[in-house]
Amino acid sequence: MAARPWALHLLSVVLLLATPATATPRRNPGPNDVAAANAALVAAIDRDPRDAAWRYLVIHHTASEFDSLAGISAGHAKRFADPLGIQYHFLVGNGHAAPDGAIQLARWRHRAQSIHLFHPERAPNAITISLQGNLHERAPSPAQMLAVETLIRRLMRVYAIPGDRISTNTNADGVATVCPGKSFPIDRVLYRLAHAPGVAAADWRDPLAAVQMEGPFVDLDAVRAGLRWQGSCRKEVPIGPLRMLAQVADTGRGVRAQVLGIAGSLDCTAIERRLLALHTQEGWYTRELNGYRSSRLKPRRSDKPFSVLVRDERGPMQTCDWAGHGVPICALVAPRKVRKH
Repeated sequence: MAARPWALHLLSVVLLLATPATATPRRNPGPNDVAAANAALVAAIDRDPRDAAWRYLVIHHTASEFDSLAGISAGHAKRFADPLGIQYHFLVGNGHAAPDGAIQLARWRHRAQSIHLFHPERAPNAITISLQGNLHERAPSPAQMLAVETLIRRLMRVYAIPGDRISTNTNADGVATVCPGKSFPIDRVLYRLAHAPGVAAADWRDPLAAVQMEGPFVDLDAVRAGLRWQGSCRKEVPIGPLRMLAQVADTGRGVRAQVLGIAGSLDCTAIERRLLALHTQEGWYTRELNGYRSSRLKPRRSDKPFSVLVRDERGPMQTCDWAGHGVPICALVAPRKVRKH
């Protein structure tokens, strides 16, 4: 018996409803999507009638890998009794709660000042940028650093913020906090802002690359520019010139090692810091020698192309070996044991 037309229609409707719909798969944003979104967001930053007299820029980290903008906002609203919630103006994603390197508008939507320092008088009217993640345990990602420098450059230009008013939470508050962690490369950021005309993804392929290795340089201005001496002092301490204390060279290979002194301060106490500087065809490599009253260089006999021993009156301090390319390998020398009679 032939099926009636209405029965066939009903059967087709039932089959259609029973067949799961083929949804377009949701694609996670890739680096190009994040870069395009960041570019649009940064380009839109401009002066606004709601603006405070923005004069400083302070960088933080969330100290947690998985906190979201909404979660941080809820926590800050409760902690600070602030209905606006999050105290960071911008939040840069790390790939968990937000795409890696994605700049998120946070408190900036309201253009309101934030509670972000133990000593707010040290950076009044500060714009705050926070990176998602614990940068005390790991380095920021290349995408995060590209976003941070891009954002900072725009804010500096729009609000005429000079480089000496850009700081980390640690540098602004002193010993009160380690935020944004020991792995945030603030010296490299400040050097790039002062010397590099712009920023590209290639500039941050290695966020922990030493700023001195971006050379070669004709002098050590890059090193000097990266030294931050004032710390928690309210009065800024001027940085003196670099002075040559000792030098050895291998003229055949065009390599030289130097011990340099620079007058400044540490935690408001005037001291002379010491630097070991090794210059190769690839640029300057430097290492601090803090805690030593004097320093002398002595070339070592070694099977390596260039090897140097740094000494002071208390004995060997450390050795540096350069194998002809790349970064020198430096190691502290264990102090000699004193025999008891």
